[in-house]
Amino acid sequence: PDGGEELMGLLSYPFSQIVEDVANDLRERSPTSSTTTGSRPILKRRVNRIYQQEIPSRFEFDFLNLIGTVTTVASYTTGTVVTTVGSTAITGTSTVWTSAMTGRKIRFAGADGLYTFTFLTTTTATISPAFAHSAALSGASYTIFQDTYELEEGFAQMSVEPGFYYEIGTGKQQIGYAGGDKWRRRSSSDPTDLATWWREARELSANGFRQIQLSPPPNAVRLIHYEYEAAPAELREYRSATATIDATTLTIVTLSVDLSSLLSKGQMFRLDSDGTWVRISSISGNQLTLAESYPASGSAKACTISDVPKILPPQAHKTLYHGACWETAKDHKDPQIAAYAQEFTRALDEMMSKHARKRFGL
Repeated sequence: PDGGEELMGLLSYPFSQIVEDVANDLRERSPTSSTTTGSRPILKRRVNRIYQQEIPSRFEFDFLNLIGTVTTVASYTTGTVVTTVGSTAITGTSTVWTSAMTGRKIRFAGADGLYTFTFLTTTTATISPAFAHSAALSGASYTIFQDTYELEEGFAQMSVEPGFYYEIGTGKQQIGYAGGDKWRRRSSSDPTDLATWWREARELSANGFRQIQLSPPPNAVRLIHYEYEAAPAELREYRSATATIDATTLTIVTLSVDLSSLLSKGQMFRLDSDGTWVRISSISGNQLTLAESYPASGSAKACTISDVPKILPPQAHKTLYHGACWETAKDHKDPQIAAYAQEFTRALDEMMSKHARKRFGL
């Protein structure tokens, strides 16, 4: 194939198809060389290295600069609480606590210290660490608040000023950065309407994403915006299930196992025996809904569900194919390494040229 132009009749190039096309191309073009394509996991790693490292390190692409949003949580102060010194249990009166409050912080009026709140019922909860004060609390007011928020998946770093900001009227109100000693001097745990400072949280979220900590903690639901440079997430594929396609609609797919926690709409589906890729429009348990009718039906058929390199514009997807071919040829000292390198360079140049024309309106 010439530069990947005839690789697929799809606007998006599924990760699995890239891996398979690399393997097929190398076998066809170097049948007598010492190059071996290696196992599928090796080829997947090569494609991901081009996607996650090689392309982002070469250029500063606008399409890697994204806009994220944090939705802050309102603080909660309804009712009063009772607790004793050394106890981790608290009891509320006229409270309506919810499971969503687990993990937030709580502070008590008239007592120093911050505690982590864990929901049990609408009127009972635990705190960590144990309550430390000179006397027990009875009928005390309190505040449950959240000061740490998860950032977008793939967040690498801030791309432009003003960093994190509120949209106030027609302008932006910046939230200042405070690290190290500045945070210790200026941070506050007393919730207010708008946060003044932010810093990167020390721990990742439960989802493994980076987080920010805000000071003072917001006491109302508001949107905080930020512009960031994305780190492309690892491309994945799923081949462990079999699929049954409804012969009437041809858009409903039932998988043999529930992969819903791993899948997302926008991924691509195919029956391996057919080879046609169709986009997934929704997922519910072990059932997929396809964006268009599949050209074949079948029961308990081997299938593949694949990511697409969504951070790259669709016309640039073929660059991953050329890059992985070059990586494989380089690793095995293939005699055609110069040709693969030239094709990869040409694909990069074409991607940059299209990007520049779009950027400058040419």
